[in-house]
Amino acid sequence: MPQKKKIASDVIEYTVVPAYGDFMPVILWGNYEDFKAIRDAGFTHQMVHLFPRMGNFDERDLGKWIKHLDDNLKVNLYTFGNLHSHFRFLNAGRYLRTDRDGNIYPRKNLEASNPEAQKEFAEAARTTVEAVGGHPAFDGVLINSEVRDSSFPSFKSGIEPSAFKKFAGYDIPLTVNGKNPRSYAGDLTFPWDRVISEKQKDLVFLRWFWNVGDGWNPLQTLLADTIRKAMVNNAHKDRFFTFYDPATRVPPMWGSGGDVDMISQWTYTYPDPIKIGQATDEIIAMSHGKPGQKIASMTQAIWYRSQTAPLNKKVENPPEWLNIEPLAQFISIAPDSLREALWTKISRRLDAIMYHGVGSILARTDHKLYRLTNLESLKVLKDVCENIVVPLGPVLKKVPERSFQTAILENTASSFYAPKHFPMGWSKGWAADLHLALQWGHFQPAIVYDEHLLNNKNIDELKVLFVPGLEVVTEPVLEALNKLRSRGVIIIGDEFTTPALMVDYRIKSVTRNTLEPDATKKELQKLGAELAVVLDKYSVRPAIASNQDLVVRQRGNDTADYVFVVNDKRIFGDYVGQWGLVQEKGLPNSGVITVNHDAEAVYDLVKHQEIPFARKDGKVVFSAAFGAGDGMLALLLDRKIEKIALNMPDVLKCGTPFEMKISIDDKYNKPIQAILPVEVILYTADGRRLPPSGFYAAVNGKLDIKDIVPTNLAVGKIIVAVRCLASGKAIQKTVDVTK
Repeated sequence: MPQKKKIASDVIEYTVVPAYGDFMPVILWGNYEDFKAIRDAGFTHQMVHLFPRMGNFDERDLGKWIKHLDDNLKVNLYTFGNLHSHFRFLNAGRYLRTDRDGNIYPRKNLEASNPEAQKEFAEAARTTVEAVGGHPAFDGVLINSEVRDSSFPSFKSGIEPSAFKKFAGYDIPLTVNGKNPRSYAGDLTFPWDRVISEKQKDLVFLRWFWNVGDGWNPLQTLLADTIRKAMVNNAHKDRFFTFYDPATRVPPMWGSGGDVDMISQWTYTYPDPIKIGQATDEIIAMSHGKPGQKIASMTQAIWYRSQTAPLNKKVENPPEWLNIEPLAQFISIAPDSLREALWTKISRRLDAIMYHGVGSILARTDHKLYRLTNLESLKVLKDVCENIVVPLGPVLKKVPERSFQTAILENTASSFYAPKHFPMGWSKGWAADLHLALQWGHFQPAIVYDEHLLNNKNIDELKVLFVPGLEVVTEPVLEALNKLRSRGVIIIGDEFTTPALMVDYRIKSVTRNTLEPDATKKELQKLGAELAVVLDKYSVRPAIASNQDLVVRQRGNDTADYVFVVNDKRIFGDYVGQWGLVQEKGLPNSGVITVNHDAEAVYDLVKHQEIPFARKDGKVVFSAAFGAGDGMLALLLDRKIEKIALNMPDVLKCGTPFEMKISIDDKYNKPIQAILPVEVILYTADGRRLPPSGFYAAVNGKLDIKDIVPTNLAVGKIIVAVRCLASGKAIQKTVDVTK
């Protein structure tokens, strides 16, 4: 009797995930094993450690990493890899920088100029990306981080000395023993007016070193190019990004990070959350050297305990968190500070938002340093992501910056010879504090480098230029400053300004008192108010508020003016306020906003409604109230939004493509000339959302969406609803679905 044949069978499970879409990436600079918790917190991306620390990618690990990436994607979470030199070279003590005596520097750093190190690094990048780059959850690569702080001239291998001699025709000057020259103070050979030649030998070396000499910028470019080549055949190569941070932790010179797709900068939000605006303006200035390069801004979710609630200082009423984490070295960011920083940085045009410090904001982990001390901070993060970043993200990425009229010069030569004045990526020093004063004075200061002046880049509308700490200047930069002044730009110096530069107005620098941040804030606000009186006749404050604790900034154009207002009213609270170092508790605030714009309508893009306003002398005036650390985004339009038009087929067939055309129109049935936030929802009779539901940006009032009707969609009726998130107006249509 013939035996029955056994039929082999298997079950394969598939998880259908949403299409990538147009959204503002909210990136966790770090990783956490509870992927759903990360996504629920509002993050869209997290870090994965898939690059091998030695050798090249091992194919035997492929299954493990594919599952890891799958698990991220199942909860709609994307990833980026971290390609870090300290894993591969520093920990193993290979290719390290050495001083003139051949000794390894106390703070180890890779000799990035070494061809063998470059070759090995690039090969590790290539094999890894070729192995996993096709996975749709693998979205980018962080190419090194925090590597320039410890980059000193390297001598023993002879690579950098010989490269410099080939470049300059002479050896590295003997006066160079680090990454900065010796101070000009006390140097009898230094010019009395502190104007130096571009050909001064130590300056020539330092420019070369920070640009290409230490190898980091060329290495970042090599790794980015290698990764892009390895990604070329992958379907999501156009959205894939490489990035480097902190990109402004260098002298103020274009080019930091090389040719990576995106550069980023982070800062700590204490003692003043709006300082993240200064850090973001620096990264904008750096990106001007590579038009098209994307930018990101990171909020540190960790706070140094030593700078906010020091261990060695007792307080009268210890907060509850001190009983749980008495030895914490890094504590949670204060919730009001997190909210205020978010509003401050999105007032700038960004391609991504980042946060670092999962152990201090998301959950208690086994991280020994980062400790969770404030549970409210995570709630705030969820709230701002859900109600601001997600619905407005497509618009926030697209609304352009305005041409700036006021700027602060961060000068290269002075950053070398008088570095105490300049932030160098740390948001500290007189230049950074001046930026705060200008924000509180309702100016909208940009940051510029020497290259902006020398190349006439992005300064066509410049009216006022501050030159803080300009103790030393090169001849070409002095000439450029004099040309600006001759064309009518107001130059404002201080007590440090080189005597060779004639300034139009001189201010006295403010010395920060770290033990009394409230007193420093008052002094800087006073300076901002005084400058407003001096400069108002030059019309460089296009938007102001009725009190200095409301910070105002604009993006867009004269047709569509996007006005951000941030509430910076704060006191010492019960979280870390008892230590007296940070005013971390936000207070409610209200005020009147005046914008130099004769609009027909004003809209609140968060509340999705019109704002009552008045016109006065060709300006728009409206009132606003704010919660602690809160902000608003008001859109001023020269045409009022009257209706929404939706054009799409009345019948959709399963498995076939369709198109919907949406227009946000004025009373003349013409599209509003602005970038408008729009929510589109397709749902079935039982309330199930369907693709392509989501948030969009209607550019110049128009939005076209193309998609495919799901093959397995049940026959029946679906409802298409469209809502304008500026006016709140909505329209819906019922559509038949057939097989």
